[in-house]
Amino acid sequence: MIVRIKIKLAKLWGLLRRRSRPAETPVKGQAVTLDAQEALPSALDQSAGVNVRAQGDAGESESRRASAVPSSRARVIIGLDFGTHSTKVVLRRRGDTRARLFTPDIAIACEQYSPLVTPSLVRIDQNRLYFGTSAHRQEGGNCFRSLKVQLLTQTTELVTADEYSPDVLVCCYFSWILSQIKKELDLCYGSGNYRPLLNTAAPMAQIENQLLKERYLRIVNVAWERVFVQSNGMVEDGHECGPLMSELARALKEATVPSRDVRAFDVLPETIAPLVSLARDPRMREGKHLVMDMGAGTTEFSINNVPARKDGRPILCFHDQSVLLGNERFEAEVDPSALVDELLRIAVETWHIGFEKERHISLASKEKWKALTVVLTGGGTRRDDVRRGIQRHRERMLYPWQGAAGTSYEVITHQPTEIDADGPTGGQLQLDGFLLAVAHGLSYDRQTWPVVFNPDELAAVPELPTVTKDCDPWRDV
Repeated sequence: MIVRIKIKLAKLWGLLRRRSRPAETPVKGQAVTLDAQEALPSALDQSAGVNVRAQGDAGESESRRASAVPSSRARVIIGLDFGTHSTKVVLRRRGDTRARLFTPDIAIACEQYSPLVTPSLVRIDQNRLYFGTSAHRQEGGNCFRSLKVQLLTQTTELVTADEYSPDVLVCCYFSWILSQIKKELDLCYGSGNYRPLLNTAAPMAQIENQLLKERYLRIVNVAWERVFVQSNGMVEDGHECGPLMSELARALKEATVPSRDVRAFDVLPETIAPLVSLARDPRMREGKHLVMDMGAGTTEFSINNVPARKDGRPILCFHDQSVLLGNERFEAEVDPSALVDELLRIAVETWHIGFEKERHISLASKEKWKALTVVLTGGGTRRDDVRRGIQRHRERMLYPWQGAAGTSYEVITHQPTEIDADGPTGGQLQLDGFLLAVAHGLSYDRQTWPVVFNPDELAAVPELPTVTKDCDPWRDV
């Protein structure tokens, strides 16, 4: 009995010693490991500035800076959705239920961009670089658009000899947006008092396109090292173009991407991020959900079985795909009806590939496919012709039970919850919050993501053997 008490006291003493150790400061340039065993920090105090109502007030900024130094280094997760048309950023302190929208630019008063987003633009004018809103407002020089779509083109090399290749331009843009995020985090937490983790997404399904993922990882790695590791790697509007572009092109060719267990960033499938956001929605109901995330350049589809929130069962993704069809192609057509038909065809195809995997199971389980909720996210889904097409094609989507009783078909828009915004952009969340589904999902710690079985893990159920003469052909086996 005495021995057991001594052992327990020794364990308790060791635990207290470990908790009392000061947080270790990593050596400059050393990769930050994603330690899964590290305790989650407490929720961010409101005084730390996560729910700031107005920017530009000097007194309030100083208050944020002074009160933001936490007792231990905070883990801050950056959910970055780099889109063809615009970029969305959601910041979340690890362990917090609420997140905050971050927009580095002043809201643009025009129909082309929501104040919740930052234009995905790079402009080169008189050997100077401009990004986001600045690139949009200026008129001189060359403005590079649709960079995300250009990354999807097949090339023999990750980086071409042209210094203005999509890889270099996207890397330049990432260096700028990460610089703006770093300035904001320094302001909120104090320089060196936080550990940033970045989740971004590429237009690919859960069965990943390895070439595309490696291309993204290489770009993000160079930008991350420049901003968060180098002491003088910040990129701002008006940065001299030539030296920076040459440096980034060289780094993209020479840099080695760290392994997943040591790097502080990752590139994830764009089809899964909305599912993470959807799983956090208190309005989510159990059943089959067809998620359609339509952006400017690409559209992601997935058909999933979503369990009840408190059920504890995993989300089953039966099939998902990313296609090079987005709002930009619709805008370029005088009559986009053919594109609407193509979008619907892919949506129906996605549903039926998923259905085929459970076609031969019990009748009770198959009956659950009669109810379908179509979840729309992304800027392209605000088009009237797209929304009408999805709403009117109930029979095409559920054709095995055309007109059958007991079928259910509902089209909804997913609006992420628990996001705060600064100043005037806060009111816009009610109108354009559906644009943030991907960034919102990416802002959650990977360890807290719902368990998702991807399509590769859900093999089709084989057909039952056909009975010919013997009613029990397997009885002697």
